[in-house]
Amino acid sequence: MGRGLRDALGEIEDRRGRKGRQYPLRSVLGIAIAAMLAGANDLRAIYRRGRRLKPEALMQFDLANGRAPCHATCHHVFRSLDADALSRALGRFVTADAGPGHIVIDGKTLRGSRRLDARAIRVLAAFSTDLGAVVGDLVVEPGQNGITAALRLLQELPLAGAVITGDAIFTQREICRAIRDGDGHCLFVVKDNQPQLKAGIAEAFGDHSPLGPAPRGQWAAPDLRCAWTLEKAHGRIETRSIAVSAEVVAHPGWPGLAQVARLTRSRETHGKLGTETVYLITSLPAAEADPHRPLSLARAHWGIGNRLHHVRDVAMDEDRCRARSGARALAGWRNATLALIRRPGLPLREARENFREDRSNAIQVVTDRIL
Repeated sequence: MGRGLRDALGEIEDRRGRKGRQYPLRSVLGIAIAAMLAGANDLRAIYRRGRRLKPEALMQFDLANGRAPCHATCHHVFRSLDADALSRALGRFVTADAGPGHIVIDGKTLRGSRRLDARAIRVLAAFSTDLGAVVGDLVVEPGQNGITAALRLLQELPLAGAVITGDAIFTQREICRAIRDGDGHCLFVVKDNQPQLKAGIAEAFGDHSPLGPAPRGQWAAPDLRCAWTLEKAHGRIETRSIAVSAEVVAHPGWPGLAQVARLTRSRETHGKLGTETVYLITSLPAAEADPHRPLSLARAHWGIGNRLHHVRDVAMDEDRCRARSGARALAGWRNATLALIRRPGLPLREARENFREDRSNAIQVVTDRIL
């Protein structure tokens, strides 16, 4: 693990001037990850934890002079860092031992990066639910189309054998075509941004309207297959049912379309019942995906909020971090920290407390060297 991470950090180009390279880039980046493993959440905390390292610890990061980088050096490194190269390197490290499996595409705004003269940075991320880690991300420039950003991101991802899910905004022919050209599969929600596709699927399933319930016994799909799940937790009862058809393909011209589905979610909380119905399209053929597969993928898709966005905001104080220069790089380090901790299956809070109490463990994870 550590050796792979060292190799990944060594692949990142050092864009600093020749006169300003007192500390190797890989050493500074390794110290930053070790500091985040031990509880650092911003650049100042990374600098302070690096300064507290003893000479024998700094030797593990190939710093033989016994001195850690100062705050100005850390700031300069993060400001000059090629965040796209960092994202690609970390993505290769995360997927080195296993494919990404199910990838969720979703965007997040780094609220702490907002300034009076500039908007907050928005990052589009690809999160592997199987690995519990981000496998790629990029900054969505102000005024840039989210579809264009998604197409750029897909070019950087290992799509072969993966299943890509996303919000309805990504239900576009170009995106589905790019995924299939990369030997991947997709599963997307169909909403009002594709009105003809939505109405066609609803009509094919026997609905009187795209929003109406399906009349009992009036399904139009001759090969209809169904599945359902029931969950009870925290005073809430949630039922999810799905009906899938391979023959009901309303738009044959849609790239890679193999099945359509009607997903109904019913939630009862404290005696109040709410029901929502959505339609799905997928390139997964019926022979490879029974109804439980799209139902599971649709459920896992929303895990990016709890397993990534919420964790970075609450446990790692991302929204309160006021860094703008280097904000994207810091987000990348948070992703790397989560990936390192989740590989052995450790709880985040417990793992960071353990690393904080024994810094040598954090150094060993990053450098693969025993202190």
